[in-house]
Amino acid sequence: MFKFTRVEVEHIFQNLDAEKVQKVKGGQDVRMKMVDFDTGTEHELLLRKVRHGDVYGFKLGWLTHFVVRRRLKVGEGIGLFVDQKSSKFYFSILSRAER
Repeated sequence: MFKFTRVEVEHIFQNLDAEKVQKVKGGQDVRMKMVDFDTGTEHELLLRKVRHGDVYGFKLGWLTHFVVRRRLKVGEGIGLFVDQKSSKFYFSILSRAER
């Protein structure tokens, strides 16, 4: 599971429609589209609240579609952008760790 910091969650919630935000805050999983900006592919993930506290993150597909497929390693920089109009996330690798 990919977990967001409090600042990231605030930014995401400011850019999603209110209905989706309320569902996630209420403990419901919300299906979201994420576009891999580097490859042009689109993937479906679940945005969810972790059971304890106000911790949120992506589940269902994050590991397969992004970590494994893009061969992400600890220390690499990624960027996420939320498009308000489409409620889609856009993903890009900003920097690679030395291999």
